[in-house]
Amino acid sequence: MRVPRKVILGSFTNPYMDAEILARAASVSAVRRRELLGHDAIEIEYIADGQPCISASVRVPPKDSPEAARVYRDAGFAVYSIEFDLHRGRLVDAERLSKLTEY
Repeated sequence: MRVPRKVILGSFTNPYMDAEILARAASVSAVRRRELLGHDAIEIEYIADGQPCISASVRVPPKDSPEAARVYRDAGFAVYSIEFDLHRGRLVDAERLSKLTEY
């Protein structure tokens, strides 16, 4: 996921995604919890491949994920989830939990 602005929509998998981002960053300038586009988010500012990046980790219920995905995509974020089918607003099948999906 080498994009300058991304958001991860989920719940229990979000801390694992945040840890991967932190581990792969060349440097981290900020990690903060804040409201972002109407949602409680953990935001990480970091450098990857020489470029400044922002990753936001947002917890939302599955039923709210399609609307949240639309809001973030419209704001210029690449939108991803491991847990949710962002088109149908439901949890994904258990065998797909290991695959990151872009909205």
